[in-house]
Amino acid sequence: MEKRNELAATHTVAYHPNIGFEQSFFDKQFTIRAGLDETSPTAGFSYKLAPFNLDFAYVHNMASACTGDIFGTESNSFVATLSLNYESLMH
Repeated sequence: MEKRNELAATHTVAYHPNIGFEQSFFDKQFTIRAGLDETSPTAGFSYKLAPFNLDFAYVHNMASACTGDIFGTESNSFVATLSLNYESLMH
């Protein structure tokens, strides 16, 4: 990650990994995942029941390497989406 502030004449470079794993079960209907997004531990799952997909994710201290404490000194973020797979309706 590279940050520049021309007004303050500062320049910072920091290297943070994005790593993770994902494992599917039951003919890819249920998937779990975990990882590290820069400095933020993550976890989540997906569940598919045609024509719907439910995704849930947890991120500890989301984007803290980029944004500092804009979300607070410590944050726990939960994100969920429910989507409709139109392609599965065509079959």
